[in-house]
Amino acid sequence: MSTGARRPARTVLTALGVAALLAGCSGSPSSGSAQRTAEAAVQASAARDSAGLCALLAPATAQQLEQQESAPCSVAVQSLDLGQPSGSGAAQVWGSSALVTVGSDAVFLTDVNGRWRVLAAGCTLREEEPADCKLGGG
Repeated sequence: MSTGARRPARTVLTALGVAALLAGCSGSPSSGSAQRTAEAAVQASAARDSAGLCALLAPATAQQLEQQESAPCSVAVQSLDLGQPSGSGAAQVWGSSALVTVGSDAVFLTDVNGRWRVLAAGCTLREEEPADCKLGGG
């Protein structure tokens, strides 16, 4: 095999390596921070820390909750039970979206200005159907 035959393969591998580096530097928050945000939201709910939970919500989720409950976020979240903070699984990240399992429930997150925020929580994942969520999710 001549060296000319190997050169295109190296070029492709180099291009893939550069693309992977650029994707890693895209500015999206890490999977570890997604996991911490999901855990913090469930802990805030369990501790009845309304201000803490509201601070972790995506703006659209907070607005949806306020409209549904006809109350400010700090009042609207008081009746939520997002499960128990009994450990979490690794975050699954897809660009600006993430999914973390906390206890027996799932938390969906979105990147808002470089920080993970809760899009939906207290979710039960179902085969071939949308998740059933206590907070957010539609």
